[in-house]
Amino acid sequence: MTRLSDLRGCLTAASLSFAAAFGPGPALAQEVKWTYLTILAPTHPMVAPVIDAFERVKTRSGGKFVIQTSRYTETPHKPQDGMSVLRDGLADMSEWYAGYVTNTHPLLAAAELPYLPPKFVDTTAGIAAFKRAWESPTVAAALTSTMDKFKSKIAVRTYLEPIHAWTTTKIDKPYDLAGRKMRANTPENGDMINAVGGVSQFMPITDVYPAAQRNVIAGLFTSVNAVISTKLDEVTKFGYIANTQWVSGGYLVAKGSLEKLSPEHRKIFDEEMAATEKFLLEFVPKSDAQGMEAMKNKGVVLSTVSQEDYARLRKIAEERVWAAWKKRAGPEADKVLAEVIAAIGPL
Repeated sequence: MTRLSDLRGCLTAASLSFAAAFGPGPALAQEVKWTYLTILAPTHPMVAPVIDAFERVKTRSGGKFVIQTSRYTETPHKPQDGMSVLRDGLADMSEWYAGYVTNTHPLLAAAELPYLPPKFVDTTAGIAAFKRAWESPTVAAALTSTMDKFKSKIAVRTYLEPIHAWTTTKIDKPYDLAGRKMRANTPENGDMINAVGGVSQFMPITDVYPAAQRNVIAGLFTSVNAVISTKLDEVTKFGYIANTQWVSGGYLVAKGSLEKLSPEHRKIFDEEMAATEKFLLEFVPKSDAQGMEAMKNKGVVLSTVSQEDYARLRKIAEERVWAAWKKRAGPEADKVLAEVIAAIGPL
């Protein structure tokens, strides 16, 4: 199995070739110090490569372009306010997820509605389909418009590992949560939990561990490596693998901060972010597989949805969750959803 360190090595080698071509950077007179706010732990497989890229930016600039990492928990800000933080000049970069803003920008939920693919597929096929969904015309335009509104730009686009149910007791019927309180990761996933008989709960990821430990909630919906990086495998001992939802995000940068960079620093930054985006897109299936193997080794019991149960869940999603989203999204909803489903294809 390919290790994260090996893959990082490939990325680092590519970056060093950039450094060799453009020189170590002492001639760059401008000194820049940025603040980057992260939601997930810096050790998370989808965050660590970005932190590594910041180190390469520092090295290639001769130490003159520094991007400092802070956790949202160390600031008065909330992850859901990431775009506002950038717009208001309170940080230069921020980790961001589309699901955080779908209440106010519902068209961004079109590509992330629960159970959009017509069948259960592996992560490689799912990520490829998900990327196509986000590239459908109206969704892509809505994303650009939202970024412009908040004077932000996506420096690194990410298509993350699929979302599954992680519970304190085993789920026998995925289409019947039987009153279980489950932490939801997005508004649409919350609607899905309620549609199958559960009770959706919204809370910061940092509150999930004690809530599950005290049986305040029966589990949560998130990706496998989010469970591992927050040590939730210690309190959620069962995983139901169903690709409930595909979620995306990015590492945003304030346009104002970008515009102040010298041409040399901008070139270094753009090259490192482009290399990191390519790396992460290719890495997701490997990261997902590594996470699943790690969960098994930790004693977590994994069950995989059948195609029949997936079809049943998808029908519930279409009738209850997609329909509710259409009301929020307005007159363009049918057109947008049709574009997304066509982009995903039959798989």
